[in-house]
Amino acid sequence: MSRLIPKLDKFSAVFRQFEKDYDVGFCRTDEIDDALAFIDTYWKKGHVLVKSRRLLDWQHLDREHGRYNFAIARNKASGDIHALKGFIPASQFDPALEKLLVWGAIWKVRDDISAAGLGGILSEFITRSLPIDTWVSFNISEDAKKNDRQTGCSIGSASNYFFANPRLQDFKIAAGLEKFQTQAQHNTPGFSLRELDSAAFEALPDSAKPFACIRPYKSKTYLLNRYFRHPFYTYRCHAIVQGDAASTQLRAVFFTRESPANGRNCLRMVEYAGDYAELRHVRADMAGLLLAGNYEYIDIITSNVDDAVLQSAGFINKNTDPGIIIPNYFEPFVQENIPLEYSYISLDPHFKPVLNKGDADQDRPSAV
Repeated sequence: MSRLIPKLDKFSAVFRQFEKDYDVGFCRTDEIDDALAFIDTYWKKGHVLVKSRRLLDWQHLDREHGRYNFAIARNKASGDIHALKGFIPASQFDPALEKLLVWGAIWKVRDDISAAGLGGILSEFITRSLPIDTWVSFNISEDAKKNDRQTGCSIGSASNYFFANPRLQDFKIAAGLEKFQTQAQHNTPGFSLRELDSAAFEALPDSAKPFACIRPYKSKTYLLNRYFRHPFYTYRCHAIVQGDAASTQLRAVFFTRESPANGRNCLRMVEYAGDYAELRHVRADMAGLLLAGNYEYIDIITSNVDDAVLQSAGFINKNTDPGIIIPNYFEPFVQENIPLEYSYISLDPHFKPVLNKGDADQDRPSAV
């Protein structure tokens, strides 16, 4: 029985029919080459996880249990993998988290296999085998959205906000931002934005307000391992603080990453820990961050945050004007708006995901 997704139980008779033809289980370390061959053949040729074992291990290797975070269905007769479902537990970056949140990743059933429900048995296996409190899938396909609705998941759309460089005359990455450049920016007295290196971040108390805001599904350790210790990307950490050197309060922290295209750079906020309302106190410093790096804009992808909160900080919702384009794909670059839908289910009836660009596998390299 699936503790998290009880609606899967109504398909139990279908799932049991597969048992005579399929072995379903987690991908052992000695099976990973078969799983990668499946991804390369049936998901995407030359996929970055196939090309980079270092990235694969960082994102999917469960060292404690000697396996990878993929569930596979292997045909007993042929020995071939016919279906695969990847997942990324938040505990990948902090094994001591209070509750287990899991993000969905690659989910594929071979197109040449007539086995309706084979993909579902992988979801049933994962949620029955692990003590998952919350499951979130981000940037889902239409097929995934249909399947998730059938199993009782809620569906939502993430929002994209931008803070445009007030001094640029033209934009080459984004489009349509010219009339949304706010020239006058001021900090709230006593507030400032500071950049933290890994040592300064590690020195922050675990009990600080920003980390309390992301518990029980994330933590300071999670952020440290997810961003400061990424195998390929370089992230910057910024802290919103109140007070002077003698008495300073940490109000929020966020992580950013540069994304270049068309001879320009933008700055993407990939993770925010704290109350988004704190951003309104450092509007001048945010503008200074843009100017110092000559970035076209800073953007935020999130969900279940009030538009007015981010507007007060100088951020504009991309949907404000149909002429605005804030690209999401940079490897390769695609100058288009990309709908970002998500699904979720949780044992907590009050759970609402406040998503980040860095969640799931949404901010991983596509080429290394």
